[in-house]
Amino acid sequence: MAIHHVVFLKFKKDAKKEDIDRFIEELNKIPEMNREISNWISGFSPEPRFHNGDFDYGLAGDLPDWDAMDRYMWHESHVRMGPFAAPVSEYMLSFDFQTDYVQPKRFPARPKVAKLRRPRLPQGKVRVPMLRGRRPEVAKELLEKAGLKVGKVDTVKRGVWAIGRVTGQEPARDALADAGSAVDLLVTGEYWMKPELPPA
Repeated sequence: MAIHHVVFLKFKKDAKKEDIDRFIEELNKIPEMNREISNWISGFSPEPRFHNGDFDYGLAGDLPDWDAMDRYMWHESHVRMGPFAAPVSEYMLSFDFQTDYVQPKRFPARPKVAKLRRPRLPQGKVRVPMLRGRRPEVAKELLEKAGLKVGKVDTVKRGVWAIGRVTGQEPARDALADAGSAVDLLVTGEYWMKPELPPA
C-alpha cells in the first residue's frame, strides 16, 4: 500500500532569493536520485492564500511501502539536503499517510430530479441565503440582495479554514426571516497550523 509523503516549509524572512532557488533546485533532484519515489510535485503557495497556514512551499511524493519510506529517509538524496535547507528554512511540517480511498475515474451518473417550485413566502418574510464559505463582503452583498443585512460578526480565533471566510450564520440557510432583519456571522481568523516555536 502506497505511502504519501507531504512536507510544508516556511522560509526565513531574511533568506536570500539565490539560496531559496538553490534549495529548490537541489530538492527537485531527489526523485531523480532515488527512483523509488513517484508522483513527485512541489511548488509555492498560491496568492492570495487559502488554508495554507504560515507555510510558503510544499512538496509531495509517493513511496511504495513502509520499507521504501524508511530507505527514503536515510537515502543520500535526502540527507544531503541539510546544508541547502539551513540558510533558508524557518521550520517545516511533515506528514505521511497511507491510501485508504482513491477517487474513481468516473462517478455514477446522478439521478435526474424534477425541479420543485418553492412556495410563495408570507408577506414581509424573506429566505436567508447560504453564506458559509463566502468572504464577508460577498456575504453582505448576498444579504442585501435578499433584503437582509449583516448583524453581529464574531471571529474564530484559530482554525484550519481559509482566513476571512464565513463559517457560521444565524439564522441558518433557507430560514425565513423578517425583511430588513440582521444575520449574524462567524468569520475565520488566524490559522492554528503555525508551530509553537521556543523563544530564540
